Amino acid sequence: MRKLLPTLSLLLLTPVAAASQVELGMDAGLEVARPSEGDTWIHFTVPAPLLRIGFPRERLTFETLLAFQAIHFRDTHAYLALTPGVNLPVGNDGQYFRGEALLTLVSEGNDDFGLGAAFGIKRRIQESPASVRVEIGFNRMFDAEVNRLRLLVGLSTAIGG
Repeated sequence: MRKLLPTLSLLLLTPVAAASQVELGMDAGLEVARPSEGDTWIHFTVPAPLLRIGFPRERLTFETLLAFQAIHFRDTHAYLALTPGVNLPVGNDGQYFRGEALLTLVSEGNDDFGLGAAFGIKRRIQESPASVRVEIGFNRMFDAEVNRLRLLVGLSTAIGG
């Protein structure tokens, strides 16, 4: 698991070197997680606990979700979730498909890795650099054997370019 962190860091930093425009955003939403054993839990997050940083290109966007939370659940006290992904446009009206990897680092050492996908719609707010987006996604965490379904609503703004 520890070997994945340098690989994911490299994937995150590669687009930064060539970025002429950066998009920063915050997302809030609802997550439903169902472990293979145990209770299903629902996580409603408002205001926006997820930070998003994206590097738009002509036909795709490299984008990462970042979440840090201090919680107390089954002896877990804090975790950091890093979700790098690639957004591919679908159609001409702001729709996109997102493929992603998810790395969670837990203060107790129960780190985990997962894969997922999402579909979203991003619309610019009139002539401003700000955008609003809605996204629905699914992740599978491998070690914890947890399926996660999320619905996010967020705001972002483009800087540069």
